[in-house]
Amino acid sequence: MTIQWRQAIVDNLLKKQRNICKICNNPFADFAPPEIDHIIPLSKGGKDKLENYQLLHAICNKKKYNKVFYTNNLGLKFSEIDSFTLKGRLLLYELSEIKNALIEMRTQSLACQKLSIPRRRITYLMYKYKLPKNPNEWIINSSNMDIPK
Repeated sequence: MTIQWRQAIVDNLLKKQRNICKICNNPFADFAPPEIDHIIPLSKGGKDKLENYQLLHAICNKKKYNKVFYTNNLGLKFSEIDSFTLKGRLLLYELSEIKNALIEMRTQSLACQKLSIPRRRITYLMYKYKLPKNPNEWIINSSNMDIPK
């Protein structure tokens, strides 16, 4: 990435984001330049395209690491819905990601490695929502799982 091209991207994103970090919703300071981040990380299948870029503070980018906090797949924006609903939608997203990883990888330990989550998280969610051992039998929706819509 050339310096001029990178600066053009930063300028474009600063204008689009109105000089606000997408994670903490605080403005960028002149002494700390924003960092370009992938909304959906490359390690999670995100594309290296302008639509997948966002600007974050350095500390916000380090906290985010390779997680998906802001995802276009669900049409979520943190400022548009309350945290109770957001947690419910993110839980549904997490459960569908776990289901897909379990089907693909065939074992909990390999699925945990792929998703970078502890195995006890999968065990806890299966117990809490009474999910069968076979992920192909999982029916994931908010109505049958008592998850906020």
